[in-house]
Amino acid sequence: MKRSRWGIYLFLMLLQVSACKKVETTLPDNTNPVISLIDPTNNKVILLGTSLALEMDLSDNKELKSYKVEIHKSLKNVDTSDWTYVNTWPIVAGKTNFKVKHSEIFIPNTFTGKSVTTGNYEMIITCTDISGNEATTMITINIK
Repeated sequence: MKRSRWGIYLFLMLLQVSACKKVETTLPDNTNPVISLIDPTNNKVILLGTSLALEMDLSDNKELKSYKVEIHKSLKNVDTSDWTYVNTWPIVAGKTNFKVKHSEIFIPNTFTGKSVTTGNYEMIITCTDISGNEATTMITINIK
């Protein structure tokens, strides 16, 4: 009888302790990252045969994952085989703020044996966070 009382007492104590355990809940991350583009500015002139300077600040409430840059000719509803650029860069794990500053994007004089067409190009920047949320910004650059 003493054993069963102690067993019941021990069971009730463990039940009480486990009931006090903090339950952590994880809310889904629905917040898009933020892109603060510094350079290039809208309608900036970029010369053929030079590198485009890219500078921006990226931030997220949880964790950043990557950013992508796309550049293509600004021809609405027209198929063009002119020069385009697409590249994605990963961001070091654990970062909620990231400064981008580089000149890795080269604007060539020729593409597939033809001169690159000058004029307006759309530059689209997309930042993705660890949860898959995205932010996108678009500007026009003028390639001469």
